[in-house]
Amino acid sequence: MKDIKVLTLKQEGIQNFSEARNALLAKIKEPWILVLDIDEKLSPEAIQIIPELIKDKNIDGYWFRRRWYYDNTHYLKHGLFYPDYTMRLFRNRHEFRYRNRVHEEVTIPAERTKQIQVDIYHYGSINKYLSRKGLKRVDIYVRMLAMMHKEKGYSKTELVWKAMSTFFDMFIMGLTRGKGILDGWVGIKAHFFFAWSIAKAYWEAIWL
Repeated sequence: MKDIKVLTLKQEGIQNFSEARNALLAKIKEPWILVLDIDEKLSPEAIQIIPELIKDKNIDGYWFRRRWYYDNTHYLKHGLFYPDYTMRLFRNRHEFRYRNRVHEEVTIPAERTKQIQVDIYHYGSINKYLSRKGLKRVDIYVRMLAMMHKEKGYSKTELVWKAMSTFFDMFIMGLTRGKGILDGWVGIKAHFFFAWSIAKAYWEAIWL
């Protein structure tokens, strides 16, 4: 894996995650980039397959499944939380950069990417979606999402509707159609507080 640059990004003080990531990407000279958050690590299967993935000249980016662990051995297996595909390995080209303040996306054409059936392990972060107290840890995400919604020019009526419909889709449909209910009480809490945080960003955008 000598041809891959491993990039770890800390979140303290960041107001635009894409700008922060792109500033680091600009310093990288290696042909491939592997991006991991500070609370993530590759599964053994991912480590094994990456050297083969970067040999494919027809693919510029790879989506990995992400496991949200709520303790050291158990993770959410259904609903919005698995498989939670995330782009973490991509070719280093100047046109491939992140966009959006939060919930960043890499600007690679979909036909040049591929979903890989191996996992990245994500520890600890799910706890912020398991209680009202933990939800305070996502205030920075909510604020940046609200700013994004405001910049898109939604009317107040649209923002109210999106807040309500988004909460319903993410909570109710995540538990039923997505089978998040199969994760038990922890799955119910995770879906509720995650849906609440996303819906809250629409509400906050009304008052910006």
